[in-house]
Amino acid sequence: LSSACRWYEFQVVSLDDSRERTEITVDVVHRGHLRDVFGFNRAMHAVLEATIVATRLHLLAEADVRTELMRLQSPVEKTAGPRELAAWRLVVDFVDDWYRQGSAGRVS
Repeated sequence: LSSACRWYEFQVVSLDDSRERTEITVDVVHRGHLRDVFGFNRAMHAVLEATIVATRLHLLAEADVRTELMRLQSPVEKTAGPRELAAWRLVVDFVDDWYRQGSAGRVS
């Protein structure tokens, strides 16, 4: 939490997992503000989007993943600093390793 902008502590009021999409209702019991949010530059946003794609490798065709990563690479190349470049490399390496290792039941 030390590097967070703000935080919320909540208590679960109800949880309904009887459908495909679980619904959880909560009450916020405490909140805190540590610093202002300055937003994301284009490279940060691209890395975030690529990370989301990387969590769906088991659902997406490799060609679609590669196309999306190629689209997102341009803003990284144009606007990334050292942190964004390192994060981008982690995501791309993760995706490369995933496909290199192979897995049963993948979409192709």
